[in-house]
Amino acid sequence: MSSLGALATLPEELVRGCLFLSARTPRDLGNLRGASRGVLALARSTELSFHFTGRRVALDRFLPLAGAMRCARFRHGNVRSEELLVAAAAARAVVASKCFCLGDAVARDALAKQGLEALHIGDVLWLAPRAPTARGLRLLGLTNGTVSSALLGAVARGALPSLEVLFLGGCLVDGDGDPPPAPRTIAVVETTFLGAAAADVVARHVVGVETVDLAVASVAELGALRARCAATPEVLAAALEAVDGRKHAPLHAAALRDDAAACAALVACGADLLHRDHAGSTALVRAAERGAGAAVAALSAPSPFLGESLGMPNHRHEHPLYVAALKGRADVVARLLAVELAAAPAAAPSAVVAARADRDRFTPLHAAIVGRHAAVLRLLLGAVGRGAVLDAANRYGQTPLHLAARAGEPDLVAPLLEAGASAAERDERGATALDVCLEHIGRTRLRGRACLALLERSGAKAGKAAKPRRRRRPRAS
Repeated sequence: MSSLGALATLPEELVRGCLFLSARTPRDLGNLRGASRGVLALARSTELSFHFTGRRVALDRFLPLAGAMRCARFRHGNVRSEELLVAAAAARAVVASKCFCLGDAVARDALAKQGLEALHIGDVLWLAPRAPTARGLRLLGLTNGTVSSALLGAVARGALPSLEVLFLGGCLVDGDGDPPPAPRTIAVVETTFLGAAAADVVARHVVGVETVDLAVASVAELGALRARCAATPEVLAAALEAVDGRKHAPLHAAALRDDAAACAALVACGADLLHRDHAGSTALVRAAERGAGAAVAALSAPSPFLGESLGMPNHRHEHPLYVAALKGRADVVARLLAVELAAAPAAAPSAVVAARADRDRFTPLHAAIVGRHAAVLRLLLGAVGRGAVLDAANRYGQTPLHLAARAGEPDLVAPLLEAGASAAERDERGATALDVCLEHIGRTRLRGRACLALLERSGAKAGKAAKPRRRRRPRAS
């Protein structure tokens, strides 16, 4: 939000109880300090959730502006331990995930804050040499951290008496310690991506009336957990960032098994559509690659992050539409095309498809031809019409027609020529599509003759002398 003062123009009933201020930079904090008196009065009368991401912010300068802060969430930031503890003193819930500057000391100190109802600090060491003393803590998240058996032992022996939900997704357990005579029972223990050895140690200390694995949880289980965390949904959203060894989150797992209902439920619980695995792939990229049409439909439903999700490539700079075309997933390509065009109604379809090229400037048209998927190619051509993407060249100067001629597939060459692709374009070597066909297929094969006939009928001409294909000499017997 560029100007927080604009909130003063909104009716109070639309803002009260659901105000969410995002302070991403120090400039945003300046806007917050400069907001109108009416907004500040409203801020003191409602519950706020402040979200800090990215750059460092000075909490001590702006916290006095909030009369009652429900939750302070830190994500992807270089927040300092003392800043988080200041937030813990002012808020009823503190959530920090992927803040790798935090250490185990801040975790121990936060567990001593008496006003906290929910605490989630992920990706840190939870060594906890002293027993936690926060008596009102209901939700505790240790996602993707290293948990000491000493902490689990303290919880098992009665520390944190109000604890109802314990999130342990993606955790490692340090040591076995001295287990209690009997494990403590709480309402919910979440064990997503927990290894067998770690799960065994946890079971000796804490057991849940319900044990939830978010990667395989049913819609009913997710709904019950969401209801239990309704007062602080940020804690559940942070727990959904648990990852396995390939950095797959629960949303990736649901997408790979094509479970549309689970995908929708996870997104409703706050799962991050933009989370990337070890290969840089979001859940949408993985679903497109697998051909999981139902999951793609669920993940491409309207949401505030849909545009970013559609445009977020993997480490090879392959977007969901490109991956689906390369793998020949015609139903997924049709769905993604419809969503992409609906998301950019003012853009030409040709420009939308061209924008999904990889780092070597291979467009989805190139990808469909590389994979030799004629049905996908016709689907893309039907969407782009006679747009400029028909003759878009990759880094080697090759248009889609060059690749189709190289493949020697009439089913690929014919649709391109019918759509209006130019046969006169030259690649970086100065070769036209006819040259490429002669060089790689020749006139001796049946399909080569068919491609040559199509190209010559379209008026294609040779741009350079075609190099004859080398033939292997027969080995002496």
